[in-house]
Amino acid sequence: MGQNESSLKTQGVHDASQEDSQKLYDSFTSVSPSALSSIRSKADLKHIKSRLSKWELRSLYAAFNDLKTTFSDNFECIELKKFLDVLELPASVEPAGILLFKSFSYLASFPKCDEAGPIPLTLDGFLTAFVIMTGKLEKDQTLGAKFEDFFLESIAVLPATIKGEVSDGVPANASQEEPQMEDDSEIKPAASRGLSLADLGVNFDDDDQLKDATEADDNEEDENNVQILCRDISTILAFLLWIVRVEWEETPYPVQGNNSCEEEIKMADNIVASISSIPPTDYDSDLPCISLSHFRQWRNQNAPNLFKSLQSFIYNKFAMYEHPTVHSSTSRSEIVMSADVTPKPDKTELLTTMYAAMISWNLPENAMSQKQWNLLYNADSDGYAMNNFISHVFKYPGPTLLILQVEAIGTATSSLSLSSSYQELSSSASAPKHGSSPLRRFSSSAQLLNTPKSMLLGAYIPEPWKQPKQYWGSSECFVYELGPNYEIYRPIGKGQQYIYCHKDFGIAFGGTSSYNGPPASQHQRSRTSTSPSPQNAFLLTLDDSLQKGTYVQDAFPAAPTFGKGRTREKFAYFFETASMEVFGMGGQKARVTQASDWQFDKQEAERRAGVNIRKDGKGVDRQLLQMAGVIDDDVGQDK
Repeated sequence: MGQNESSLKTQGVHDASQEDSQKLYDSFTSVSPSALSSIRSKADLKHIKSRLSKWELRSLYAAFNDLKTTFSDNFECIELKKFLDVLELPASVEPAGILLFKSFSYLASFPKCDEAGPIPLTLDGFLTAFVIMTGKLEKDQTLGAKFEDFFLESIAVLPATIKGEVSDGVPANASQEEPQMEDDSEIKPAASRGLSLADLGVNFDDDDQLKDATEADDNEEDENNVQILCRDISTILAFLLWIVRVEWEETPYPVQGNNSCEEEIKMADNIVASISSIPPTDYDSDLPCISLSHFRQWRNQNAPNLFKSLQSFIYNKFAMYEHPTVHSSTSRSEIVMSADVTPKPDKTELLTTMYAAMISWNLPENAMSQKQWNLLYNADSDGYAMNNFISHVFKYPGPTLLILQVEAIGTATSSLSLSSSYQELSSSASAPKHGSSPLRRFSSSAQLLNTPKSMLLGAYIPEPWKQPKQYWGSSECFVYELGPNYEIYRPIGKGQQYIYCHKDFGIAFGGTSSYNGPPASQHQRSRTSTSPSPQNAFLLTLDDSLQKGTYVQDAFPAAPTFGKGRTREKFAYFFETASMEVFGMGGQKARVTQASDWQFDKQEAERRAGVNIRKDGKGVDRQLLQMAGVIDDDVGQDK
């Protein structure tokens, strides 16, 4: 999306939001205050409030009292403009705030969301929505409400119910008891479930198109035909990516000015396009949707922790609420709770805020607990070789993250054809290219690309690196692609060839062969025409120079360790490494332990080689030697 196009879209949303408060209240006026009391029982409301601590209740009451609008008959509710004010979002991400208000209004009618739909955000409704949005009813045995289910349904678009239908406890004629607005002729009936972004003032000319879009998908038999607008999903994803950027910035929040998030919007559009197979340019014109079940399948594979920062953002805004007069112009207000801040690398050339956010959507808690990831290895500065890799990454006691910037220079139809052409592709990769054709063909199934394809690949390794003569790893390991596509490859239980690493072979992830013996190195394969497990019978490999590798997904692998990606059925690439980094995720303590272990090995090697160890050694190194039995304090000499 170009800068002008993005700015115009953002400005349109911002201008429309100025009148949204009145328009939204008009859309709720078919629900009277007396009908609102029948939405939930007193027992349910009491149980919901019991999920909140006393100080959380105090903060929420204070927030409601500051944000509420009081009408002539003393009816009180939070309107859109005040809701957006407390979120303090720049114009570029304000559409996400409108969606959050839509969600709160829908969840305010819990446990009768299906029947009542969105209602005015009264105090009871506000408390109820907050409890659900922050996951406090996730495991509740009385009113169990899974946050993700209700949130996605709250922003979904469903076919409208029959006009005049009476909901349980909410009479169709209840609007006559509602406070009268200036222009009753403009009052809209309440929707049966949620409001689209169009209903919230973004584009009021889209209703007919939206109806056509939803009717076109009526034959899809999943989740009661629940659909979510592609543009709404993109809006939420861009918002989540923006949150991480604000977390990492040193300037105080709220950020002043427009704070454009064009890069986040572009990335979000690309992700949604990969989910829906619909180009981002069609989002506004045709109002395409993604089915709820289809989005959940994508989320389960590619972003299981997607909404964690959203929940933390909501909690921080309302449970940690402070009156505007309390804020100091120089104070820093965090955008999410400190425990939920996305970890930041101490040094990196590859791991941008967006990429770190996308990776964090998939990491277990232990990898997120340390808020700084330490750069253990940078191939450009530390050297491209397995020995260099081993000396910088091995003995680190925590999980690690490998990230590769590669240039795909060759392609093939399958892993077998890539294997048979590997040597030729490798030796010809740096040779001058001739002719205007974009491909140099070596066989009917393998060819060298004249225009390299840049990719960002990597893997999460949950345990310390090692080099046994067998495969290792666990089901927590995953391989990823962050660009040009966004894919997460997870174990599926058919194979257990998670990782293979050896100085004579290189590194490999995700074996697909039914042969469980160690794979042959490229040097071994060059001496024989056959191999029980060819190098590229893996999802991702690096040779022992760390400068070349393969990235392969066969259509029908024999015993895949990782599942397939969602954007392509099959592919086979030969690549050259442009840059490579490895991060330790165990914190500074793990880094110190690694350094101590390497120092111990060095001193032990010197001892065995006949080099005397200093008798006055102090600190952790001497303690480690004592524990190992190398030094005996009783005699002050080596054993």
